[in-house]
Amino acid sequence: MTAENPFLLEIEEYERDIDIKKGYIQQAAKYISVNMNRPYEDCLRWLLDKMKELGPEMFKDPKMLQLISKRKGERVQDETTFLGYIDEIRHSGRIVSPSLVVYERPEVEKSVTAEWQDDNIKARKKSKNAMFEFEQIGETMKAALADYDQNARKIRINSVSGMRGFEGNPLFLATGHSSLTSLCRAAAGYGNATVERFLTGSRHYHTPEIAKANLMAMLTIESTDRIQVIVDKYNLVYPSVHDVMDMVHRSSSLYWNIPTESAKILKTVMGFTPIERALVCYSGDMYHLAQLNPDVVRNLMTELIATDISDIGEVDTAAVLKKMDSTEKAYVNALCASVLMGTTHDKVRDENPEGWQTIGRTAVKFKQALNKYSDLINSLFAPKHLPPTVANLKAIQRRACLAADTDSSIFTTEMWVMWYTGQMKRGDVADRIWYLATYMVCQCIAHSLAMLSANIGVEKAQTFRLAMKNEYAFPVFALTNLAKHYYSTMSMREGNVYEELKLEIKGVELRGSTAPRHILKAAEKMMEGILHTVDRSEKLVAHELLTTVAGYEMDTINSIMAGEYQYLKSAQIKPESNKMPHHELWQDVFAPKYGDSVYPPYPCVKVTTELTNKTLLREWVDNMEDRELAARLSAWLIKYNRKDLKTMYLPTLAIKGKGLPQEIQDAANVRKLAYQINSGFYRILESTGLYLVDRNNYRLIYDFLGLDPKDYRENRVMQK
Repeated sequence: MTAENPFLLEIEEYERDIDIKKGYIQQAAKYISVNMNRPYEDCLRWLLDKMKELGPEMFKDPKMLQLISKRKGERVQDETTFLGYIDEIRHSGRIVSPSLVVYERPEVEKSVTAEWQDDNIKARKKSKNAMFEFEQIGETMKAALADYDQNARKIRINSVSGMRGFEGNPLFLATGHSSLTSLCRAAAGYGNATVERFLTGSRHYHTPEIAKANLMAMLTIESTDRIQVIVDKYNLVYPSVHDVMDMVHRSSSLYWNIPTESAKILKTVMGFTPIERALVCYSGDMYHLAQLNPDVVRNLMTELIATDISDIGEVDTAAVLKKMDSTEKAYVNALCASVLMGTTHDKVRDENPEGWQTIGRTAVKFKQALNKYSDLINSLFAPKHLPPTVANLKAIQRRACLAADTDSSIFTTEMWVMWYTGQMKRGDVADRIWYLATYMVCQCIAHSLAMLSANIGVEKAQTFRLAMKNEYAFPVFALTNLAKHYYSTMSMREGNVYEELKLEIKGVELRGSTAPRHILKAAEKMMEGILHTVDRSEKLVAHELLTTVAGYEMDTINSIMAGEYQYLKSAQIKPESNKMPHHELWQDVFAPKYGDSVYPPYPCVKVTTELTNKTLLREWVDNMEDRELAARLSAWLIKYNRKDLKTMYLPTLAIKGKGLPQEIQDAANVRKLAYQINSGFYRILESTGLYLVDRNNYRLIYDFLGLDPKDYRENRVMQK
């Protein structure tokens, strides 16, 4: 372990292990050993002899083509084999991306953009830290400027990948973007897999073969002696064969149920020794450790969340914090939330000496507990094997990870709050438990990514460069069915404790700028209400939520039918865009009656119509009272050969005075418009378990409540 962090190994211990043939031989020999009840060494010797006997037929080494860079911009095609390709990487020590693109080591040839990226990353970090400092002390303008700078640098840094994928760029690199994205997918995949294994005991056993292979990999890579010491010291339970099978079934049941294959795994597990059963159950898995050893895990957690610092003397807080990594500091800040709420370390140091000591003593107390259990943590929670099947981790069935992206993992620790406190209710102890669980799993991820980096072949000094930092703390998190659409309360960001919970909203349908402002405000108010209700451990009232949304649906319909435009979504008509025909539609057809528009660009509103085919379009034109307008419209339809007119874009300035033209009101699909305009509300309802509308039939909330927009409008008028 590292001197300061038991979740990590010493940097020299992170070594590349990509000898596929050697790994297969060892795991195959172990499989034969446990199933035949024969000594491993005998099985290994027999297997090696068999390989010599069979020769090249033992392994199928598929042929593959490779492109070798000779000079800048010149690549030569060559034929090799897959194992030959991997062996060349292994012997040369070159860097390899998860997409199997090989790069020269930086000491031989350094990337021309690497130093530029490093400088910008450092500058962004400085601006970001300044943003947090200003934000915490209420300097909103300075915080906004620092935020602008850090975000601009982020865009600049991220643009390099795309820029190098452009052939016209002198820094063009054909493989750069695919290498980056494959690495991001691998990092996110290992992050999610580490979370699932550590917090919920779930492994990615998506086939019986993968389950067996992973068990063998653990037994050949990990040291039973290392585990034995911990089992003896902490008097850990030796899992039974039944316990191990429960562990396997917990994961495999998410993907398959094949009794014959389960029987084969059972036969294999029956050949394990007691310490081997402990190894496969407890390695990287706090869930199963707690299932069989609740007192050990409870004592561990109790000491790591302890805030009684009466036994700690005066400390040099700055010196203590300096020795901590960012994840440890964030955890200590969380434990000292009452001191750091709405302020910074510097302000506490200068203005609150007692609080400054509280932070330092809490940090010392935490490190003492960490050191006490360092052997257990290092032996069990820093395994030397990675989760299986990195290429398939995007399909992992998740129990804890609520959302994931190319560079992030959002997970819940509620099961540990429930396990420790016996209830799902926020409070001092509950908060400390979920902060602790987050801290621990983040350190486990750091270890997994360090192993990934070692296998990629990065420089030793960069082993911990690839990282997923502990960025946000969400006391309440609400997820919708739409990708990247969620809302939450935020209590911390990168170790900064907020004085009041902040509202975090992601997703265009939840905060889209095209929706009417009052709709967005109402949706935001509803989300905030839901989050705070849950935070108080109170129950949501479904009828209240549904009635609110139904009211906005009916307001939308009535507003449009009254010729108003305030509920319509906004857009832009720009020159030479695909919306230009709509400008001509207005000028050629409607302007003579309702007034001219300016030449684009200009703001407009979007109207969804019922004119979905030629027949409906013709009926609309034929039924118009204004025959001159109808004639102009017919000419426009012929000019553009339109067989439908599903959407219309109307100039906002032109309709402000006279409202929506009656002809357009007649064509408007008011139910669909109500659905589109209020879509954010439906996402919010989904997050509470209320699924009542869909994109196909546009059955709205007021239908379920037995309401009628006309009656609703009359009642509203009477109330006014």
